[in-house]
Amino acid sequence: MPEGRLHKAANPSYPSGTVFVLKGNRPLELRWHPRRKAVLYASDPAYLDAVLAEEKGWREIAVPPMSLVVFRRENLSGYSVEPFEFVAQERKGAEPWQTLQ
Repeated sequence: MPEGRLHKAANPSYPSGTVFVLKGNRPLELRWHPRRKAVLYASDPAYLDAVLAEEKGWREIAVPPMSLVVFRRENLSGYSVEPFEFVAQERKGAEPWQTLQ
């Protein structure tokens, strides 16, 4: 079975100031800065290392595969990480493993 692909950041109209980040089984690096009250993410930590090389205070957020991270604007350090199960829906006429491509 081919490797699945999934990571997504969303800010739906669900509680104001809440951002959801889904991490599937693809690389996703998250970092936050308490003083700047900001969260950054990239598919490769090298991108963040390059951009943040001169700036101190960024902290890594460890997120295991197949997780949902919930950030609330008023308290970024109080983020939550919850496991989730991704269930792919079959496309008509496709083999089940092809739905993850």
